[in-house]
Amino acid sequence: MSVKKIEELKNDTGFKKTDVLVYGALVLLIAVLLTAALVLRDDTPLKGFRIYVGNDAVFDYEVNGEYTVLNSCVNVTETDGGLELYIKCGDGYNIVSIKDEGFVSVTDADCFAGTCIRMPEIRNNGGYIFCSAHALLIQPKNYEPSQQVPIG
Repeated sequence: MSVKKIEELKNDTGFKKTDVLVYGALVLLIAVLLTAALVLRDDTPLKGFRIYVGNDAVFDYEVNGEYTVLNSCVNVTETDGGLELYIKCGDGYNIVSIKDEGFVSVTDADCFAGTCIRMPEIRNNGGYIFCSAHALLIQPKNYEPSQQVPIG
């Protein structure tokens, strides 16, 4: 290195004022977005949910334990801890577990990706479960139409 380059490096202050402003604005933006995501999330207690295959509702559940089978492709088995649904509408199947508390999850499916199995169980109105291979959607009843996940 030349002497001139060494002197330039010694005199360099590191961050310039514009760098600090840009990084500060970026940190502030990230903080605002994270706060909005946490505050706007719908964590109200789950009152019930509905299961769709394609655009057709196939099962309806209330947290008080009442349920309605809306399609013959759904078989319900009562277990010690709640209900187990075997849903076979079309080529594949999904097994849905409903705990006594009303929490719902997909426990088995014959699709290749299996993303619905890895999705977290629904405990409140802030989530849904979707299986793209079988067009299966489980969503809380309190979803507004503008929040509904489009299928197909």
